[in-house]
Amino acid sequence: IAEAEKILKAEDNEKYSAAALVELQELVNAGKLLTATSTQEAVDKKKDEITAKLADIQTQFTITATAGEGGKIAPEATTTVYKGTSKVFTITPDKGYHIESIAVDGKNVETIATEYAFEDIVANHTIEVTFAKDELTIAKENLLATINTANKKLAETEQYTPSSLKDLEDAVKAAQAIYDDPDAD
Repeated sequence: IAEAEKILKAEDNEKYSAAALVELQELVNAGKLLTATSTQEAVDKKKDEITAKLADIQTQFTITATAGEGGKIAPEATTTVYKGTSKVFTITPDKGYHIESIAVDGKNVETIATEYAFEDIVANHTIEVTFAKDELTIAKENLLATINTANKKLAETEQYTPSSLKDLEDAVKAAQAIYDDPDAD
């Protein structure tokens, strides 16, 4: 009973399942009701029940979280949790990326969201997140590559007439303005 009460009164007892703590408290209360007239068998049985519940609520599991290039998941790496508890993971794509997929225990999750919660944990788990570049990011990267190619061509001025050179310079300036505009779609 003393060991059980230590856990029940601990400042960090919220790390355990609330339901399991209630069950443990009920067992402790029942154990305290045993009197000097109780049989040794009844005392031993209650002691065994309390010992088993203590072992049960202190069972730990791990959740391993990984994120691919283009974002992060928090908490990342391996997190240890107690049996029956819950754990929420927050998924954040980098600028220019979006969540492509979320896999839990190797199976794709249908609903893609920026949070995933494991509830009433009774086993080890994995969560893997992949990210993909937004279409606009890809389009802007392609535009930048075209601008860079055009700038190289502009350096070869002897190959162009003054009129075609001016047209190319104007096109590069317009493309650069679009590329530099954060609101350009």
